[in-house]
Amino acid sequence: MGLRRRAGGKESNWMDELDLAFYQRVREGYLKLAQAEPQRWVIVDAGGTPEQVQTAIREVVLARLQAAPR
Repeated sequence: MGLRRRAGGKESNWMDELDLAFYQRVREGYLKLAQAEPQRWVIVDAGGTPEQVQTAIREVVLARLQAAPR
């Protein structure tokens, strides 16, 4: 999903020149981390609008903050 959003951007950087295989390896690496430590990592579906993704992230962060020891 991020690659689609990137395509509409105006600025580019060196990461824009990397091939799809690189991004697939990075994704797989993060998925492995999330599987190994689910209490530490959260997978957020980035397929929605930027506002929907922001809301999903905010909900996760607020829930974690409320559950954190004080």
